[in-house]
Amino acid sequence: MRPTRAARANPLFRTLATWCRKYLNWFDNASLRPHKNGERWVLEALRGEDLRTVLDVGANIGDWALLAEAALPGATIYALEVVPATCARLGAATAGHSRIRCFAHGLADHSGLIRVRYEPSASTHATFTDYPRAWQGGTIECPVMAGDEFLLLSGSARPRR
Repeated sequence: MRPTRAARANPLFRTLATWCRKYLNWFDNASLRPHKNGERWVLEALRGEDLRTVLDVGANIGDWALLAEAALPGATIYALEVVPATCARLGAATAGHSRIRCFAHGLADHSGLIRVRYEPSASTHATFTDYPRAWQGGTIECPVMAGDEFLLLSGSARPRR
């Protein structure tokens, strides 16, 4: 029997291989769920810090912004969503949450417009990059702003010392 075949038949190595695959899935952040991919853990770990400003760029419908608001009681969350229809859903989901401020634009290295590929039935599939599969959705132009400019206009930038 070849060594590789023997190792694959060994229950200990099979269990080890299973756990290695699980670790790699975690490491690659294969889950978009904050309670599974470590994002909630990071926010909870930051709870004791004096954070006043948090940016949620690509906020989608606000799940992460709501999580950040709950974990960081002293912070204002600036939720930016470039796709207008998705931003409307973000605004509805965060209505009544005074520390979450929604903005209908994205951040980029320049201010202006970018072309975004967007599938109305799947808001998480919006992207400005080449889509890896045949594209079924549409393309829309969306406003973007340079990050420094946004921080100054929103009043969230602190003066440098």
